[in-house]
Formats: sequence, C-alpha cells, structure tokens
Amino acid sequence: MRCTRKIQVVGNRSYSISLPKSWIKENRLKEKESLSIESLGNKIVITKQEDGSREPLKKLITADSTIPIKELLILAYVKGINELEMVLGGSQDRKHEIYQALRYTEGFKIIGEEKNKITIKYIYKEAQVSVQDLLKRCLNILNQMIDCLEKNDSKTFDYLEDSLDSLYFVARRILYNIFFDQEAMEKNKIKDIEDLSAYKIIFKKFEQIGDAIGRDKKASKTTISRIKAMIEEINNIFILGKKHTSESLENISAIKADNDSEKKIKNLSADILENKIAIDLNAEFF
Repeated sequence: MRCTRKIQVVGNRSYSISLPKSWIKENRLKEKESLSIESLGNKIVITKQEDGSREPLKKLITADSTIPIKELLILAYVKGINELEMVLGGSQDRKHEIYQALRYTEGFKIIGEEKNKITIKYIYKEAQVSVQDLLKRCLNILNQMIDCLEKNDSKTFDYLEDSLDSLYFVARRILYNIFFDQEAMEKNKIKDIEDLSAYKIIFKKFEQIGDAIGRDKKASKTTISRIKAMIEEINNIFILGKKHTSESLENISAIKADNDSEKKIKNLSADILENKIAIDLNAEFF
C-alpha cells in the first residue's frame, strides 16, 4: 500500500501525519496504543507493538581508543538501552572508564567481562516512577545537601552529590522512555516534546545547583541562608504545589546574591521556575 500524507503542525513546534485507516484496521489498532518508530535516513518505519510497550533495546558497540567510553555508556543509558555489549579497541585497558560511568547509571550492572569486552545489562524493570516523584527526590537531596553544609558533614555531602548526579541520568532515561509511551505522557500530564524538553532542562539545572553548592562547601551562614531561601521557593512549587510560579520567581529575584556561588544558584533557580511556567502555559493555552 502506498499513499501520500501532508505534514500537520501541532502545538508550537511539533509535527504529525495521519495514518491510513485501512492499516489501522488491518493491524487492529486502537486509540492511544503505542507504535515503534525507527528512523532510516529519509525514511521512517512504523511498527505495531504487540504488548503496547517499547521493545527492550540491545546494542553491540565496538569502541576504538578515540571513543570517549564514559560519555558513550551514559548516552546508551539515557536512550533506554537495556543490554549493551562493548568491544574495546586499542592497547590500553579502558575498563576503569566504564567503572566510573557505572557510578551514575543506576540499574546498569556488568554481567559479563572478558579481556576487551564487557556486557552490561539494565537489571531493573522500568519502574513506574512519575516525573513529579523524581522532581521531589531532587529537591529532597538538595535540602539534605544544605543540611550537610550547616553540619559540616562532608562525607554525607559527597554521597548526596553523587546521588543527585545519578538521579539526573535516571530522569533523562525515564523522560526518553516516556516519549515512546502515550499513556505515560498522559499520566505525567506531558502534552508534547516541548514539555519533555523543559523537564530535561529542569533536571539539569537541579544537578548544576548541586555542583554549585559542592564548590562552596565552606559557605558562610549568610550564603547558606540565601541558598535555602532560593530552594524553598522551588519547594513551594514542586513539593507543596503552590500555583503562583511567577510570584516565586519574583521572590527569587529579590533575594540578595553577592558571591559567585549565590549568583549561580540564583540564576539556576530562576531558570527552573521559568521552565515550569512554560510547562504551565503549554497546559493551559495549547
């Protein structure tokens, strides 16, 4: 069957095409069922998913000495790869780079190891974790990090900082998988790719706030107090469910920031709320 369809604009910058009715009936598809879409150059292949879910992804990668192993493994993780077999080229033993990356890829475990080959598998079932739950976890970690600054508890602080880094990649993996699951999009009240992009930015900003706090572990009581006030405004929106995001943004703007650390966290906090405003506007008007 061959047919022609016109591209339609949906929302701000999303695009869609309609599927042939005969193909829908032939494959006994219903509204809101998920389809697998594979890009092949100037073609796309659309496949029916029998169980309505995304197929487990496996990948074989041969990486020579010029390939950044850590970054490659993290990318495979966030793109939802469930089993990864890596053949490592070159004379150097680069397994230490993989071990380092595994600190930030929760659920990725080595299940096979040879001289120049490592097999890694995602050992968890894809948890039904909501985006809201992940946002709350990020904020809880940030609040605990601030508490560690006040108590001068550097050991726990370092653990929390690594946990926040790991949670960022977990969030990216979950957001990537949500993109392929219409039911998950609706459950998380995500309308389109614009919302997914905004949430990805928000999680990145949380990670950057953690890094900024970590660079100033000897912060004064004044700095700690100001950072707490900024995080509190974000707590009001994501944890307490306060509706007036613009008001919280104004409150952050009014907080004094003298040193580089305070200014950095103030800007990042404002970025988070600006992206939340974009999500809210998208829900209300588009």
